[in-house]
Amino acid sequence: MNEHTSNNITITFRIPGNWAHPGEIIQRMPAGYRLTPEALVFPDGREIAFHPAPPDNQFVGVFQSACRTQLTEEEAEILRSYTVNLVLNGPGGSLTEAWTMMEAASALIQAGGAGVFIDNSALAHAGQTWMEMASSGDTDALSFAYVSVINGQPNIWTMGMHMLGLPDIEMDQNCGSGDEVIEIMRYVCASKKPIGDGHIIANENGPRFHIFAKNDLRSRSNSPMFNPYGRLLLGVLQCQSFDSAFLFREGQSCLLAYAFQHGCGRDNQESTGAGSEAAPVTHWVVDEIVVDSTVGGIFHFIDHREAYGLCDARFHQMLKKRTHRDLSNSDRVINTVGTALSGTFNDH
Repeated sequence: MNEHTSNNITITFRIPGNWAHPGEIIQRMPAGYRLTPEALVFPDGREIAFHPAPPDNQFVGVFQSACRTQLTEEEAEILRSYTVNLVLNGPGGSLTEAWTMMEAASALIQAGGAGVFIDNSALAHAGQTWMEMASSGDTDALSFAYVSVINGQPNIWTMGMHMLGLPDIEMDQNCGSGDEVIEIMRYVCASKKPIGDGHIIANENGPRFHIFAKNDLRSRSNSPMFNPYGRLLLGVLQCQSFDSAFLFREGQSCLLAYAFQHGCGRDNQESTGAGSEAAPVTHWVVDEIVVDSTVGGIFHFIDHREAYGLCDARFHQMLKKRTHRDLSNSDRVINTVGTALSGTFNDH
């Protein structure tokens, strides 16, 4: 999995319930789990910090507006009549720790909780749906459970990836849709190959996004929503000159040389200034693509080599120097980047 080392992140859950007294919670806990005044204790001895919080007159509305999945009638009634919020505070910053917190919340749902509200992403889920996600073991379920997608203006961005030990994702509305942000988010969560500054994301139609890494400036550093891993800004790539792209096979990986035109509204705000228009620039690029770096139809260009400018003759000379081959002797001269990518991975 693509995950970082924990970075002093605390995940906070609130599980509302209408228990009459603490003893009722303890009696309804699943087998092997214990609840002490300070912690929820797993059957294997792991502990997650716990404390009760009294009800207030705003939480029900906040939970309902933030709930991504529909409550059952029973869950909705428990929420409306809740007498206490069971608050869990546990370490985050990795997929493993995120799964542990999901298990802890599931135990309290089985004891009668209506659902889960996540402070770190202002997201809520119905109890039954949460338990189904927790038992799936699937990274798609993990990202769906933890990460909000905000369709704002002018950008679309995620919130909550830090709980998984990953940077959040952001994209200008002019460069794509929320569905594309979700697709990249799923890849980031599932891939064994970390995405970094300068990398390129592609699909069978060719390169689509150039990655720019930046700090998280959307949340204060002391906020539960702050992401210390930063943000990945997706800049659009408009590919051209596909008839001049070349593919060189090298064992289980390949070297792809192609031309692209790069520039989209605010695709590099830190370089050009917020709100400025980035002028399109054409580059020749050499990229290394590893076969096992594909997840869900996404191709991740891992080793983004230097760009060479507009002079085709100069580029061809440098490419020959790097690959020790004449272009006329390349494994394949292709008409589209998509053809090269599809053919490469289908052949393996």
